[in-house]
Amino acid sequence: MTITAIHDRIIGDDDGTPVLLIHGFTVDHRILLPLDDVFARSSHSWRRHYIDLPGFGASPAGPEVDGADALGRAVEDYIGERFGTEPFAVVGNSLGGALARRIACSMPDRILGMCLIVPSVVPLAERDRPAPSRFDEDTSLLEELSGEDRAAYAEMAVDLTRDNWERYRDAVLPGLRTYDRTVAARIWADFSFAAEPETLLSEPLSAPSLLVTARQDSVVGFVDQLRLLEHYDRMSMLLIDRAGHNVHIDRPAPVRAAVGDWIDRMAPERGSAPRL
Repeated sequence: MTITAIHDRIIGDDDGTPVLLIHGFTVDHRILLPLDDVFARSSHSWRRHYIDLPGFGASPAGPEVDGADALGRAVEDYIGERFGTEPFAVVGNSLGGALARRIACSMPDRILGMCLIVPSVVPLAERDRPAPSRFDEDTSLLEELSGEDRAAYAEMAVDLTRDNWERYRDAVLPGLRTYDRTVAARIWADFSFAAEPETLLSEPLSAPSLLVTARQDSVVGFVDQLRLLEHYDRMSMLLIDRAGHNVHIDRPAPVRAAVGDWIDRMAPERGSAPRL
């Protein structure tokens, strides 16, 4: 069955090395745009493909999109259409992290590198995750927000400050306002893959990889992600304090630094000098 075409936003030179960036649940491609200038500053040319998964952002979805495996097939179709047989890197956030793992493990010979930002690893009922935390709260800011925006923002942020809100407003909130609730409910009801991605590997993935987790992530936690390390030989891991599930919104500086290092580690694989 054909999956509805995926909407994308492509940034960078047409002849740049492709990078596929996959967002998480109930948001859209804009959640990962705050990392784009890290790619833009690289000495190597990267063509960034920001996609909206079916049912999210500007990508519609029919009844065939009924769970995580259907999303995986849609992303695989996109890769075949847009990248052909070309090697590429992949970035995944939350649910997008699970999809990135599936892609990397199903076609390891084509993966130049993989970056996972607070990836989903185990089903909700099995997750080892901390209770929600709060460090700072700007009450005057919260009074300015509508009840709906305030509730959505406060659900995951650990610092409710104006700077943090502005990053959240631009990157996260647009997707939360536009996703298809009916499609999301179907996906949520079948949120796990039929097969764990890493079972597809005959040996650990050797491409440069990065795992970013957050100490106060009450959605996916950080403990379950540790099991990924044995499957990825060149995986760096960063556990960030004072950050929740929107870790690159809460603590942009360390996340951007880690992503920059990951990009540099991929550069020699493409014959380019590391960025200083």
